[in-house]
Amino acid sequence: MVCHAMKNPTEAGFYNSLEILTKVLLAIDKILSH
Repeated sequence: MVCHAMKNPTEAGFYNSLEILTKVLLAIDKILSH
């Protein structure tokens, strides 16, 4: 996925944002579950 995304800057940025968003959601989930 990453190698494919690197061919297209827009796609790479999209996947990067998606990864950041996932990490943020996981962090929020951990905070709320405490």
